[in-house]
Amino acid sequence: METDNPNKFLQRFLIRTLIGSLIYGLLNVVSNQLLLPTAPVISLRPQIALPMFMGIMYGPLAGFITGFAGNILGDLLSGYGMFKFWNWHIANGLMGIVPGLIRYIGIKK
Repeated sequence: METDNPNKFLQRFLIRTLIGSLIYGLLNVVSNQLLLPTAPVISLRPQIALPMFMGIMYGPLAGFITGFAGNILGDLLSGYGMFKFWNWHIANGLMGIVPGLIRYIGIKK
């Protein structure tokens, strides 16, 4: 991590997190078409690994923002609205935070 210029570090962090959120949101739109036959609102979502990856690589805050904001964007673009599944937005954010916290705890394996 670069610590010599905090503005540059913050700028890179925000750009990476924004790109991760956009990619996650757009992949949610695509995967919302893959609904399970017996559950009308549950879809296959292989892109769920992205918030976890962001959490591991760039820290828990990046993982949370990617999962939370990306899920809001995906639901908004899919036509579900921004706050219909608010609990899922928080859950997707938490799925990005937990792997990021593992780095700070010191777990290596």
